Amino acid sequence: MLRLENVCYRYHKKKMDVLHDINYNFNKGLVYAIMGHSGSGKTTLLSLLARLDNPTKGNIFYNDCDIKKINLNVYRARYVSIIFQSYNLLYKYSALDNVLMALNVSRFCGDKINHASSILDTINLAKEKHTRTVTNLSGGEQQRVATARAIASNADIILADEPTGNLDSINTRQVMDMLLGLKEKHQKCVIIVTHDERIADQADVIINIDDGKLNT
Repeated sequence: MLRLENVCYRYHKKKMDVLHDINYNFNKGLVYAIMGHSGSGKTTLLSLLARLDNPTKGNIFYNDCDIKKINLNVYRARYVSIIFQSYNLLYKYSALDNVLMALNVSRFCGDKINHASSILDTINLAKEKHTRTVTNLSGGEQQRVATARAIASNADIILADEPTGNLDSINTRQVMDMLLGLKEKHQKCVIIVTHDERIADQADVIINIDDGKLNT
Protein backbone atom coordinates (compact mmCIF):
# COMPACT_ATOMS: atom_id res chain seq x y z
CA MET A 1 0.00 0.00 0.00
CA LEU A 2 2.70 2.50 1.03
CA ARG A 3 6.23 1.75 -0.15
CA LEU A 4 9.47 3.58 0.60
CA GLU A 5 12.42 3.18 -1.75
CA ASN A 6 15.86 4.47 -0.73
CA VAL A 7 14.30 7.36 1.19
CA CYS A 8 16.67 9.89 2.73
CA TYR A 9 15.98 13.15 4.49
CA ARG A 10 18.34 15.93 5.55
CA TYR A 11 17.33 19.16 7.25
CA HIS A 12 18.53 22.38 5.65
CA LYS A 13 22.14 23.15 6.57
CA LYS A 14 22.62 19.79 8.30
CA LYS A 15 25.63 17.73 7.21
CA MET A 16 24.11 14.34 7.94
CA ASP A 17 20.86 12.67 6.95
CA VAL A 18 18.24 12.27 9.66
CA LEU A 19 16.85 9.35 7.66
CA HIS A 20 18.89 7.46 5.11
CA ASP A 21 18.34 4.66 2.62
CA ILE A 22 15.01 3.55 4.06
CA ASN A 23 13.24 0.75 2.22
CA TYR A 24 9.98 -0.46 3.70
CA ASN A 25 6.44 -1.57 2.84
CA PHE A 26 3.44 -0.60 4.95
CA ASN A 27 0.44 -2.84 4.26
CA LYS A 28 -3.30 -2.51 4.85
CA GLY A 29 -4.94 -4.24 7.77
CA LEU A 30 -1.96 -3.75 10.09
CA VAL A 31 -1.07 -1.41 12.94
CA TYR A 32 2.54 -0.21 13.00
CA ALA A 33 4.24 1.42 15.99
CA ILE A 34 7.28 3.57 15.24
CA MET A 35 9.62 4.06 18.19
CA GLY A 36 12.98 5.70 18.77
CA HIS A 37 14.78 8.16 21.00
CA SER A 38 14.09 11.89 20.79
CA GLY A 39 15.47 13.31 17.55
CA SER A 40 15.72 9.90 15.88
CA GLY A 41 13.47 10.93 12.99
CA LYS A 42 10.11 9.39 13.99
CA THR A 43 8.04 12.50 13.35
CA THR A 44 10.13 13.33 10.29
CA LEU A 45 9.23 9.98 8.79
CA LEU A 46 5.55 10.56 9.55
CA SER A 47 5.76 13.97 7.85
CA LEU A 48 7.19 12.38 4.72
CA LEU A 49 4.44 9.75 4.65
CA ALA A 50 1.85 12.52 5.04
CA ARG A 51 3.60 14.56 2.36
CA LEU A 52 4.01 17.47 4.68
CA ASP A 53 7.59 17.39 3.41
CA ASN A 54 9.43 15.58 0.63
CA PRO A 55 12.41 13.21 0.84
CA THR A 56 15.82 14.64 0.04
CA LYS A 57 16.38 11.47 -1.99
CA GLY A 58 14.31 8.43 -2.85
CA ASN A 59 10.61 7.95 -3.46
CA ILE A 60 7.42 7.03 -1.63
CA PHE A 61 4.69 5.14 -3.48
CA TYR A 62 0.99 4.78 -2.70
CA ASN A 63 -0.40 1.74 -4.51
CA ASP A 64 2.60 1.85 -6.88
CA CYS A 65 2.09 5.54 -7.73
CA ASP A 66 4.75 8.05 -6.67
CA ILE A 67 2.95 10.27 -4.16
CA LYS A 68 4.60 13.36 -5.68
CA LYS A 69 2.51 12.68 -8.80
CA ILE A 70 -0.76 12.61 -6.85
CA ASN A 71 -2.56 15.91 -6.37
CA LEU A 72 -1.61 17.04 -2.85
CA ASN A 73 -5.16 17.91 -1.80
CA VAL A 74 -6.46 14.59 -3.12
CA TYR A 75 -3.69 12.66 -1.34
CA ARG A 76 -4.43 14.23 2.04
CA ALA A 77 -8.20 14.20 1.60
CA ARG A 78 -8.74 10.65 0.38
CA TYR A 79 -5.69 8.50 1.03
CA VAL A 80 -3.97 9.71 4.20
CA SER A 81 -5.42 11.15 7.39
CA ILE A 82 -3.30 12.57 10.21
CA ILE A 83 -3.86 12.72 13.96
CA PHE A 84 -1.49 15.46 15.09
CA GLN A 85 0.09 15.53 18.52
CA SER A 86 -0.98 19.18 18.74
CA TYR A 87 -4.50 18.29 17.47
CA ASN A 88 -4.60 20.98 14.68
CA LEU A 89 -8.35 21.39 15.08
CA LEU A 90 -10.46 24.27 13.80
CA TYR A 91 -10.53 25.96 17.18
CA LYS A 92 -13.25 28.52 16.44
CA TYR A 93 -15.65 25.74 15.51
CA SER A 94 -17.45 22.98 17.35
CA ALA A 95 -16.44 19.33 17.63
CA LEU A 96 -19.28 18.51 15.23
CA ASP A 97 -18.06 21.12 12.72
CA ASN A 98 -14.57 19.63 12.77
CA VAL A 99 -15.88 16.18 11.90
CA LEU A 100 -18.28 17.60 9.29
CA MET A 101 -15.33 19.29 7.59
CA ALA A 102 -13.62 15.91 7.18
CA LEU A 103 -16.81 14.40 5.78
CA ASN A 104 -17.11 17.26 3.28
CA VAL A 105 -13.51 16.89 2.15
CA SER A 106 -13.89 13.12 1.72
CA ARG A 107 -17.15 13.69 -0.23
CA PHE A 108 -19.29 11.65 2.09
CA CYS A 109 -22.77 11.04 0.71
CA GLY A 110 -25.59 10.76 3.20
CA ASP A 111 -26.82 12.46 6.36
CA LYS A 112 -23.59 14.19 7.36
CA ILE A 113 -24.80 15.61 10.66
CA ASN A 114 -26.08 12.28 11.95
CA HIS A 115 -22.97 10.48 10.74
CA ALA A 116 -20.64 13.06 12.32
CA SER A 117 -22.58 12.85 15.56
CA SER A 118 -22.39 9.04 15.55
CA ILE A 119 -18.60 9.19 15.12
CA LEU A 120 -18.36 11.55 18.10
CA ASP A 121 -20.50 9.09 20.05
CA THR A 122 -18.01 6.32 19.28
CA ILE A 123 -15.19 8.34 20.84
CA ASN A 124 -17.41 8.85 23.92
CA LEU A 125 -17.79 12.60 23.63
CA ALA A 126 -20.93 13.57 25.56
CA LYS A 127 -23.84 14.73 23.36
CA GLU A 128 -23.96 18.16 24.94
CA LYS A 129 -20.34 18.70 23.93
CA HIS A 130 -20.83 17.92 20.22
CA THR A 131 -21.77 21.53 19.52
CA ARG A 132 -19.32 23.05 21.99
CA THR A 133 -16.44 25.08 20.59
CA VAL A 134 -13.33 22.90 20.81
CA THR A 135 -11.45 25.54 22.81
CA ASN A 136 -13.95 24.81 25.59
CA LEU A 137 -13.08 21.10 25.62
CA SER A 138 -10.35 19.49 27.70
CA GLY A 139 -7.07 18.40 26.10
CA GLY A 140 -8.16 14.77 26.20
CA GLU A 141 -11.49 15.63 24.58
CA GLN A 142 -9.72 17.63 21.86
CA GLN A 143 -7.49 14.63 21.13
CA ARG A 144 -10.54 12.43 20.79
CA VAL A 145 -12.14 14.93 18.40
CA ALA A 146 -8.93 14.86 16.34
CA THR A 147 -9.22 11.07 16.24
CA ALA A 148 -12.88 11.30 15.23
CA ARG A 149 -11.94 13.66 12.41
CA ALA A 150 -9.38 11.17 11.12
CA ILE A 151 -11.95 8.38 11.26
CA ALA A 152 -14.44 10.54 9.35
CA SER A 153 -12.03 11.03 6.47
CA ASN A 154 -12.28 7.31 5.61
CA ALA A 155 -8.69 7.39 4.35
CA ASP A 156 -6.84 4.14 3.69
CA ILE A 157 -3.91 5.21 5.87
CA ILE A 158 -4.12 6.73 9.35
CA LEU A 159 -0.98 8.46 10.63
CA ALA A 160 -0.92 9.24 14.34
CA ASP A 161 1.77 11.28 16.10
CA GLU A 162 1.68 10.38 19.82
CA PRO A 163 -2.15 10.13 19.71
CA THR A 164 -2.41 9.22 23.39
CA GLY A 165 0.33 11.45 24.74
CA ASN A 166 -2.04 13.82 26.55
CA LEU A 167 -4.62 11.28 27.69
CA ASP A 168 -5.27 9.43 30.91
CA SER A 169 -5.37 5.64 30.96
CA ILE A 170 -9.13 5.40 30.28
CA ASN A 171 -9.04 7.77 27.29
CA THR A 172 -5.87 6.11 26.03
CA ARG A 173 -7.66 2.77 25.98
CA GLN A 174 -10.60 4.29 24.11
CA VAL A 175 -8.42 5.89 21.44
CA MET A 176 -6.40 2.72 20.97
CA ASP A 177 -9.58 0.66 20.72
CA MET A 178 -10.72 2.97 17.91
CA LEU A 179 -7.41 2.74 16.06
CA LEU A 180 -7.30 -1.03 16.42
CA GLY A 181 -10.90 -1.17 15.25
CA LEU A 182 -10.00 0.68 12.07
CA LYS A 183 -7.55 -2.10 11.32
CA GLU A 184 -9.82 -4.95 12.28
CA LYS A 185 -13.12 -3.74 10.84
CA HIS A 186 -12.01 -1.64 7.88
CA GLN A 187 -8.55 -2.99 6.99
CA LYS A 188 -6.92 0.42 7.39
CA CYS A 189 -3.18 0.83 7.59
CA VAL A 190 -2.51 2.54 10.93
CA ILE A 191 0.95 4.00 11.61
CA ILE A 192 1.55 5.33 15.12
CA VAL A 193 4.56 7.25 16.37
CA THR A 194 4.84 6.61 20.11
CA HIS A 195 7.31 6.49 22.96
CA ASP A 196 4.92 4.39 25.07
CA GLU A 197 5.79 0.69 25.05
CA ARG A 198 2.26 -0.16 26.22
CA ILE A 199 0.92 1.34 22.99
CA ALA A 200 3.59 -0.31 20.87
CA ASP A 201 2.82 -3.71 22.39
CA GLN A 202 -0.68 -3.52 20.87
CA ALA A 203 0.68 -3.01 17.36
CA ASP A 204 1.14 -5.78 14.81
CA VAL A 205 4.59 -4.50 13.89
CA ILE A 206 7.05 -2.48 15.99
CA ILE A 207 9.59 -0.42 14.05
CA ASN A 208 12.57 1.16 15.77
CA ILE A 209 14.44 4.07 14.22
CA ASP A 210 18.11 4.00 15.08
CA ASP A 211 20.82 6.08 13.37
CA GLY A 212 18.35 7.06 10.66
CA LYS A 213 17.44 3.49 9.71
CA LEU A 214 14.45 1.28 10.42
CA ASN A 215 14.75 -1.92 12.41
CA THR A 216 11.86 -4.33 12.90
